[in-house]
Amino acid sequence: MIALIKQLVFGDKCLQHDYSNPLIIFEAPNILHLGGTYAILRPRLLFWIQIATLILIQAIIAISLATVIYKFIIKQRGSFASFLVGWGFVVPFAIAFPFYAIPYFDVQNRAVLVSVAATPTLIGFRCLEALYGFSPPAVEDTLWHYCIYYSSVIEFVFDEKTRLPAVASKGEVYEKGKTFAINFMFSCLLLSFMESFEYRPFHCAIEEDGKSFRLSRFIHPGHIANNFLSAVSTSLTISTGTVAFGFGICALFRIRTLDVFDNPMFGSTSVSDFWGKRWNRLVHGVLKRGVYKPVRKQCNNKTIAALAAFIASGALHEYILVLLSLPVLVDGGNSSKYMTFTPVYGKQFCFFAWNGMLMAFEYFALKWSIPMALNIPKLPNMLRSLLVVLMALPVAHWFTDEYVKSGIFSHFVVGFPMVVRLR
Repeated sequence: MIALIKQLVFGDKCLQHDYSNPLIIFEAPNILHLGGTYAILRPRLLFWIQIATLILIQAIIAISLATVIYKFIIKQRGSFASFLVGWGFVVPFAIAFPFYAIPYFDVQNRAVLVSVAATPTLIGFRCLEALYGFSPPAVEDTLWHYCIYYSSVIEFVFDEKTRLPAVASKGEVYEKGKTFAINFMFSCLLLSFMESFEYRPFHCAIEEDGKSFRLSRFIHPGHIANNFLSAVSTSLTISTGTVAFGFGICALFRIRTLDVFDNPMFGSTSVSDFWGKRWNRLVHGVLKRGVYKPVRKQCNNKTIAALAAFIASGALHEYILVLLSLPVLVDGGNSSKYMTFTPVYGKQFCFFAWNGMLMAFEYFALKWSIPMALNIPKLPNMLRSLLVVLMALPVAHWFTDEYVKSGIFSHFVVGFPMVVRLR
């Protein structure tokens, strides 16, 4: 059965659009030197099928591991056996799984490949939740609840009163669908623009090869603008993918799912609001319950616990770079140059360490200057959000550059109707 799935679903490596059969070809007027012949390319449905297939396979594995965790960790929490099963079997399995799954299915599209990281991200950290007693409310009530919790890459919401999976109303399903449609449309437009400029639309000479490094280049307007658009692209693409599956679950099973992103780039009011309530709340949740709370319980220090969570996040993203560097076969086309990607390690870690320090600084600044802050007029929300984002933008390339170089964005666009210039 698995061999048949491999042949039918993963036979086509899904690395590029089909230029021979576009949705539409049109002529654009010569305004700002943008005139010419353009085409809207057909999205590859197979791209989404491959991601869905890998997520389904991981869900089956996750449910099996959930049974093991429930019986040998949750029911025996604190015992030597629970730590042996957790640290000796579940966590190592979660980390090792992608290194076997990716070559077996011969996954070459790097955006599809990243979906296999759901196993180490969710199962590994959820195992730590179980070990130290910080699973979400209600999920440990029964084995059935715990298996439901593990069965979806998009976290289910449990009703606090009934302690059952919350039912999604028709209005919520509609809102999910509308959000997906809006995200999908903006992803098409933004990625079409960014792809045409190789994700560096603004000129900037910043280099970090150790010879031409200058601190002033971190605040170069072109550098800031490129980092901002790359950050928006990252936010929008992850949000589109997660809301797509969230919408599917809500529509098919009428179960409410977590909203993974909440407009972090344009709605954040502080660094802690950005990372704690708006950016990738799925990963934030498992990091909070699997790292932050256990560390805080041991040391009773919020700052150390927050730094530990950011360090774990940095390690997780470095791990994803390791997966992206796995050797794959060259399959021709424009994307073949990405098949020998060798990442520069350490940047992801530095980026999250920087943001951890920003949060620590914010905590101490607020702690000692609340009376003064109360007398400062509130800034407009958009301006406050811009100031929050600007704190990280000078070093945001530490987070996005390796993903751009790996070709993950160029592979992700295969699933979207892209606008390209033909001549």
